[in-house]
Amino acid sequence: MKTTKLESMIYNEISSMYHISKKSVAPIAIYIRENDIDYEFPSDLVAYMKNKYPGYTLEHILEVYIRYQKFRKRDISDLDRARELNLREVKIKTSEDSRICFNCEKHANKIYKIEEVPELPLYWGCRCYYEPQVT
Repeated sequence: MKTTKLESMIYNEISSMYHISKKSVAPIAIYIRENDIDYEFPSDLVAYMKNKYPGYTLEHILEVYIRYQKFRKRDISDLDRARELNLREVKIKTSEDSRICFNCEKHANKIYKIEEVPELPLYWGCRCYYEPQVT
């Protein structure tokens, strides 16, 4: 029962239109701690957090996890909408700032056929997005 409520809390945060932050995930972290829930995050996310943010907090991993899921939902929706409009290509865009990683940089501004485009987000910290191409 506790897990169902937790999953509902996480889903509601993913579905919200608001910006994700440690503050916005705090109620979820409190619920996990107060109910002594051993929530199992994906192993590749845990590895990413250990590598990039040694000593990360529950709030931080929740923030990254929920942001990834929120971006994934947006990206699927964007591709579905492009298909509905019979568009054939999309460009992968980055946030174009100093925090772009090598993985994102190699896809930046490349145009792909919709059926061949890499799935976004590319990794847990990815901020790339699709830009439909009208030809």
